Amino acid sequence: KQFYDAGSIAKKDLYQLKAQLASDNYLLVQNQNSLQFNLLTLKQLLQLPADTLFDIDTPDSVEVINEIPSLPDARQYALEHFPEIKNGQLRLEISQLEIAKAKAGFKPHLSANGSVGSGYNEYITHSSISRTNYFRQNEINLYQHLGITLSIPIFSNQINSTNLQKANIAFNQAKLNTENINLILSQTVEKAYLNAMNARQAFDAAKDQLTYATESYRIVNEQYKLGGMNSYELIQQRNQYVLAVQSYTQAKYNSVLLLKIYEFYLGKPVTF
Repeated sequence: KQFYDAGSIAKKDLYQLKAQLASDNYLLVQNQNSLQFNLLTLKQLLQLPADTLFDIDTPDSVEVINEIPSLPDARQYALEHFPEIKNGQLRLEISQLEIAKAKAGFKPHLSANGSVGSGYNEYITHSSISRTNYFRQNEINLYQHLGITLSIPIFSNQINSTNLQKANIAFNQAKLNTENINLILSQTVEKAYLNAMNARQAFDAAKDQLTYATESYRIVNEQYKLGGMNSYELIQQRNQYVLAVQSYTQAKYNSVLLLKIYEFYLGKPVTF
């Protein structure tokens, strides 16, 4: 406006800049509305009451860590500590015990049994005979039993053989499931590692892009003030700078997020 009042630029240039400002204000309102809508969606996902005040706690600073832990360390930790791996191992041990139980059906069984008992009857068969007391009857009626039984399986209608085959099939299934779980977890860790590496490289590129775009925008601003650039060229350079800022911001937080996801497989809690 000052340049226009001084006669340095045409009205066309002035209105181009005003149009750009109006477009930026419109975009700002849209983004603010989108932010409020996303906060509401997150609040609903957390199932918070409608009258609960909710907002995002923005950290003072977010730093991108240069060093990414090695893939073998993360894979080894995940394969040793994650619950799905331990669960698969327990199922494998259970299936081995089932095989041992099925094989036991082919072996002879030796069992011992015994019993001790007594009794008391309270009745009178003849009025002239006195009734025996409780403790005397227990002593007289005491009986004992002790025995040993040996069972040799000769014919069992293929029950033992069928049980053994079923136990072997269950063992093989448990083994395959364990190997599949290990493979899936290993692939997941490797994917998280590659995502973290790619995000880190994207952040480095976005950082360089922002550095060059910032300096270029500064130079164009100085040239515009001196009358060496028109408004169209200024707006074009300004748009490139804004895109560079957006790319840098997205790459920064994406790199931090993907690194946190990768570090999860190293047993580190997700904190900011």
